[in-house]
Amino acid sequence: MTLSALRMVGASYYLDAEKGTIRNQYMVRVINKKNESVRCHLEVQAHEHPITVSGIDQEIKIPPLGEEMRPVVVTLPQSHFKGRFSIKVEVKSEVKGFSVSKVVPFVGPGAGEDE
Repeated sequence: MTLSALRMVGASYYLDAEKGTIRNQYMVRVINKKNESVRCHLEVQAHEHPITVSGIDQEIKIPPLGEEMRPVVVTLPQSHFKGRFSIKVEVKSEVKGFSVSKVVPFVGPGAGEDE
């Protein structure tokens, strides 16, 4: 299995002043390189940051030699944003106990959002 997690096209981040949140959006692609179907799920972690994640709540079923893409939205209360930090996106196989992860940046106002 391979995993890629890329920032979605558009703004580096979205600021929702009404809700007081910063949102980053990623497209996660999981490729099954096996000749058998695989079931897996996504996890997103940000050490010491109170993030909320959507797009990871369903099991992913990937056919033999197939791939699946999922949008993942990560939201952080603006009051907790102190600068750019890393989040870990991980895909875990349900049956084989195998996992693959990637680290991607979470950005916001004044934190190198144009990089």
